[in-house]
Amino acid sequence: MVKNVENKPKLKGLSFNLFAIIGVLVILPLATGFVSGLANSYDEEYISISKEYQNEIKSDPEGCIDYYNNGDFYSWAMSEWVDKGINQTHAYEIVEQTNDPFIYRGIWQDDYRNYKFMSVNCNNPMIYRDDYVLIRSADDHRAVKLQGSNGNIPNYHGYIGYSGDDFTINITSNFYKYLEDGQDIAKIKIIFMDYEIAYNCDDSIFEDISFKADILMRNNFHTKSYNNFEFEQDNSIFINSYPTISGSFCHVGIEVEYDFSPFESIEIGELFSNDYQNLSTEIRLYDFDIENRSYSGQTVGQPRAALPFNGDSYHGLDVQIGYVDTSRVNFWLSGGTLIMGIALFLLAIANTTYWNPVVEFFKPKGGI
Repeated sequence: MVKNVENKPKLKGLSFNLFAIIGVLVILPLATGFVSGLANSYDEEYISISKEYQNEIKSDPEGCIDYYNNGDFYSWAMSEWVDKGINQTHAYEIVEQTNDPFIYRGIWQDDYRNYKFMSVNCNNPMIYRDDYVLIRSADDHRAVKLQGSNGNIPNYHGYIGYSGDDFTINITSNFYKYLEDGQDIAKIKIIFMDYEIAYNCDDSIFEDISFKADILMRNNFHTKSYNNFEFEQDNSIFINSYPTISGSFCHVGIEVEYDFSPFESIEIGELFSNDYQNLSTEIRLYDFDIENRSYSGQTVGQPRAALPFNGDSYHGLDVQIGYVDTSRVNFWLSGGTLIMGIALFLLAIANTTYWNPVVEFFKPKGGI
C-alpha cells in the first residue's frame, strides 16, 4: 500500500537540525576553503631579486659598506648571521691543538666583528647556475677559516663538522629595497645553495630532510612575526649544465618558502604601508631532521656538510618575491564571507518561529 505523504511536512525539526549540523561541519569548511582558494589564485609568479636587479645591485653604492669600519674591508651587506648554531670552540681546540678560545670568537661571540660576517667583498658578489643568480655569502664557520689563512691556527684542518640544528639569518634592506612599493607580498622564497661542490645526484649526501622556519619582518616602525612553517624536501638542487662540468649534477641546497594566507598578505601591506625601502627579515631555521649529520668530533679532516650554509667556505643566497592583487583578494574574502554569513544566519533561524516565512516555506501547501 502506498502511503500518502503529500500533506506531511517536508522537514521536521530533527531533520532540519541534522541539516544544520551538516552545514556547519561539512559545507562551511568546504566553502571557506573555496573562498580562500579563490583569494590565493591571484598570487603572481616569483621574481628573483638577485636575478632581476643584478645590475642595480652590483652598482649600488649603498650595498658595499666598510664592514669593519676601518677602511680595509668592504663587504656586500645583503645578509648577516644572527645565530650560527652550536658553539664548537672546544672541538676546534682539540682538533687544531690550540687552547685559545678567542681565536674562534667568530663562531661564538656575537659582539665580535667577525661573528656576523656573512656577505662577501664587493668585487664579485654574484653566483650563476642555470637560471639561478645568487649572492655569494659566507658559511657559519667561515670566520675560523680566515683565522687559519692569517696564520693564527697553524694546524688548521678546515670545518670540523656539526653546527647544530637552529640558525638565524638577517636579510637586510639591501635585498628588499628593490621590491615594488605599492605591491602586496603573497610569498617569500629564500634559496640557499652550496655552489662550490658538485655531486652526482645519487650521492649519499642527499636525503629527505624536514625542518621548521619562522620569519620576523621589520622596518623603522613596525615588526611582525609569522611562525611554525614546516618543510619536507630533498636537500639537493638540480643543475642541468655548467661550462666546466660535463653533464648534469646536484648541489646541496634548500628552499624556504613563506607562503602567506590572504589575510596575512593584507595585514603585511597595511602594517608596512607597502613601503619596502627599510624592510628587513630575520629568518630562523630550526628542528632539522637530518640523518647524514656531518660531525667528526675529535677527528681530523673536513667532513661534508648536509646543509648549504654549514662549513667554512661560501654558499649562494637568493630572495624571491611573489606579489598578490589584494583588491581582488579583498573582493573574494569580503563577498564570500558575506554570502557564507547570510547562509549561516538563514540556516540558524530557518527552523524557528522568529521568521515565519521560512517556516511556512517548509510546510506543505495549504498548511498542516
